[in-house]
Amino acid sequence: WSFGEPYTSQARAAIELRYQLLPYHYTAFWKHVQEGIPVIKSLSFYDQEDALAINRENEFIYGDDLLVCPVLKKGQKSMAVYLPKGNWLDYYDGTPYEGGRKWRLLLKADKIPLFVKAGSVIPHYPVQQFVGEKEFKRVPLRVYFGQNGSGLWYEDSGEGYKYRKGKYRLARYETIFDQNCFRIDQSLEGKFKPGYKKIDVEIYSLPFEVKNCEVDGKKTKYKLLKNGAIRIRANTNFKSILIS
Repeated sequence: WSFGEPYTSQARAAIELRYQLLPYHYTAFWKHVQEGIPVIKSLSFYDQEDALAINRENEFIYGDDLLVCPVLKKGQKSMAVYLPKGNWLDYYDGTPYEGGRKWRLLLKADKIPLFVKAGSVIPHYPVQQFVGEKEFKRVPLRVYFGQNGSGLWYEDSGEGYKYRKGKYRLARYETIFDQNCFRIDQSLEGKFKPGYKKIDVEIYSLPFEVKNCEVDGKKTKYKLLKNGAIRIRANTNFKSILIS
């Protein structure tokens, strides 16, 4: 607020993105505790046989599935980024990018260049101004089409040690695709029950026209979002979602 517009809105958008990604962030730290894997990693950690990745110092991997390309020069209008092997998608709208090569991006002051590994599942919270501000009735779960993939979502009470006695919730996701069908499977561990009972599953970059959606074998409706993704509402304990 000290700098006025448009900087106030840009700072607000970046801060709110941080709050939206808190479930992903919390899961990354849980995995760090379990396996010692750093939350933030250089591209060389992603692929040690990729000479270009080894020499890149600006981009970094955040968690397992996000790749951040920070803008480091004042007034920069475009920048060259390197995406390691595999398929990647723009975090915001699902635009696909081929990995193993450089891309030149046109920059926008209100967005941090952010990519998602295809096939990933990224848990989110709705926007809030501080942790615990709202009691969520449902939460978003972003899924990015493009290759077979996986994801994790770890939750507990956020304080105390009850997780040691099983009071946690670990959702494991698998995504399976072909050109005319996409499936998301979920398996659950632990005894922790979150306050929300619904999940808005948002699926990005589907290459086919959606004709049918099923949650645990039952047909359900979907909503087309402005950015081209589709949204399906499901219970938190769903086992499988099929889109064809």
